[in-house]
Amino acid sequence: MFASSGCENKDDPAAGTDGSLPQNLCANACVTSPTTNSGGDPHFIGFNQKLVTFQGECTLVLLDSPAATAMGDDVTVHVRTTRKLDFSYISGVAMKVGDNVVEIKPDALFYLNGDLISEESSMSGLPFSCKKAIKGTAKLIVSYSFDLGHARVIDIRANKRSNMMFVSTKGYFPEATQGMLGSPGHDELVSRDGKNLSDIDVNAYGESWQVKADDMQLFMEPLGPQHPQKCLYEDAPGATSQLHGRRRLMEKKVIELEDAKAACSKVSSAIKRELCIQDTIAMGDLEIKDDPFYLE
Repeated sequence: MFASSGCENKDDPAAGTDGSLPQNLCANACVTSPTTNSGGDPHFIGFNQKLVTFQGECTLVLLDSPAATAMGDDVTVHVRTTRKLDFSYISGVAMKVGDNVVEIKPDALFYLNGDLISEESSMSGLPFSCKKAIKGTAKLIVSYSFDLGHARVIDIRANKRSNMMFVSTKGYFPEATQGMLGSPGHDELVSRDGKNLSDIDVNAYGESWQVKADDMQLFMEPLGPQHPQKCLYEDAPGATSQLHGRRRLMEKKVIELEDAKAACSKVSSAIKRELCIQDTIAMGDLEIKDDPFYLE
């Protein structure tokens, strides 16, 4: 739950009877980090609001964030990127909150600690709540919004038509947060080993955040290049022939530039409008523009 300007958070176990947080917690919980967005080809708009497009195929540390307050939980998010022809996209998201691991598949299946979660499944006793929503003109975007408490929300979305996945964060994430999304309060693109890679090939930055063999492995099964294998920048042999039939049909669908421009015309941000046009043509899907990544 987001804290108000008065720093009220009645769901916080540290809160007083009036819902106020102790001053040492309030100093953090009432600060809001910039919103981040990840998705599309894939594009990463981090805490510094700079755009990074990384088209390698591998598993990446999107976010590694310590507890936002003394009563919170550490949060780690890994994303899996997959190549298709001459672009790539996020094809899986795994998130660890405290001792619990969530994995969302590109077909929107939701796993918690290795178990498939259905509408009837109980999620009581967890350090987060989750709201499911269906979005988009064709109702094919499934959104899972995780309220982590202490003014942190992570939204994970799966487009069941394209199998593209998107991740956004809102609320307070401490300065010690790191990963592909960078760190709040820092303008630089900093690698895992602390080097400023802002003026270096973006591939070097992405590769520095590849999940290492000695990192915690959040996905239930390893797919694609696994460290020490490097990220791939070309399709693996036979990759096209192994694609699902529906996606093979999508590859044959050609979206003309003018049609893509028309589909993305209501995207208000000029930068995101251009990304929308590029991604619409790349994926052959005129409804890509329905995702909040482009609209927010």
